[in-house]
Amino acid sequence: MKSETLKASVDGAATLATSTGILTVSLKFLDHYAAGIGALCTIIFGIIYVIFQFLAHRKLTLADENKKDLEDFKTDFDEHKTDTSKQFNSLNQGIDNILDKLDK
Repeated sequence: MKSETLKASVDGAATLATSTGILTVSLKFLDHYAAGIGALCTIIFGIIYVIFQFLAHRKLTLADENKKDLEDFKTDFDEHKTDTSKQFNSLNQGIDNILDKLDK
């Protein structure tokens, strides 16, 4: 049992040393190339910003076009409604005329 505890302690110490070594190498890498990494991040996030701004502008432009299309549709609908009312009035007059002739 004592040897199992020692083995676990040695394995834990080896893991800790390895993890610490990897962390040290990673931080050293970041420290050495910090300016380059910062420049790359700036470029990448700048491109992402431009893309989002373009999409936002496109969305607003599309909304304006849709508003204009809806206004045109409303005008066309009003004309269609007026024309349909005239046709129904004409049809009602014809039906009334037929009914009057049938009553005589």
